[in-house]
Amino acid sequence: MNLIIGNFGYVNNQLDGQTVRTRVLYESFSTLESVDYFDVNGKNPFFAFFAIAFHLFKVENVYFVPGKKMLLFVSPLLIFYNVFTGHKIHLFTVGGWIGTLVSKNIYVKKIMKCFTTVNVELESIKKMLLSDSINSNVLFNFRDFHFDIDKRFNNKGPVKLVYFSRVMEEKGVFKAINVACALEKLLPGRYTLDIYGTLCFRDTPQIDKFNKLIHSNNHVRFLGALEPFEIVNQLSKYHVMLFPTSYSGEGFPGCIVDAKFSALMVICTDWNFNSEVVKDKSDGFIFDVNKYVSETIKLLAEIENSDIEIYRTKSYFSSVNFTKNAFDTWYQANIK
Repeated sequence: MNLIIGNFGYVNNQLDGQTVRTRVLYESFSTLESVDYFDVNGKNPFFAFFAIAFHLFKVENVYFVPGKKMLLFVSPLLIFYNVFTGHKIHLFTVGGWIGTLVSKNIYVKKIMKCFTTVNVELESIKKMLLSDSINSNVLFNFRDFHFDIDKRFNNKGPVKLVYFSRVMEEKGVFKAINVACALEKLLPGRYTLDIYGTLCFRDTPQIDKFNKLIHSNNHVRFLGALEPFEIVNQLSKYHVMLFPTSYSGEGFPGCIVDAKFSALMVICTDWNFNSEVVKDKSDGFIFDVNKYVSETIKLLAEIENSDIEIYRTKSYFSSVNFTKNAFDTWYQANIK
């Protein structure tokens, strides 16, 4: 029996990069071996500490998918038990915070060298860790999706734009709406925008601003959050994804991977790790965060529908790097 520890988000239905990555890993391990899970979501830290300790007596491999606090709090327990039980600890990080944390924290740097394997999501993070003498594997933020590109949504009506992320100013939802509204003035009826995600605004004025924009623009709709099993089927009904993020904590852009599997042309900001997933002017477009709205408006005002279809096809085929094959290869190399 093996064990995966992480934030699954089952208690409060939390859906973000951390919980989705943890769930996907658990589902992937479950197809290959007998594995139990421990969800830290909503649990008292001290209760979680002792509950995890109880589980450790009966496992061979521990798959650890922590956030920052869990890494600091739970790692010493796992390493301590490793001395007596000999179980292997495989660390999986989500986002890009681990590289910065290791470079600034000697304690974390020492912890990292105690794991059997360290698995990060991007080459740039691997290079950051290597500069601190920590070896790691790159295991992309993969998806186990099966989508037939020939079944992608095509129609003779408006070009359908979609925003799919947490709904907050820092993630760029207002910029996406500004793009859609400007295009409606320039080219009435050519573009529509649907917004999916959890409302995460900081204060009431921002919520009021958002609601006012939705209610005053018929070509813009807010359709709520999507469950993981709905994502590809729903996104594949669109043509272009707008991702104007400038969120300081932005990690691996999992929503872009979902867009690629759904055969969407992606227009994103040159922010954090986006450029490692989207190849500018090859399978999507990347614009400076301060020029995103104007450049996106210009692009979509000039681009032909046939060219959008070409980029959608390129985007879909670039998703090959993020399939479950990446996980299977990792598993054969490190567990079997």
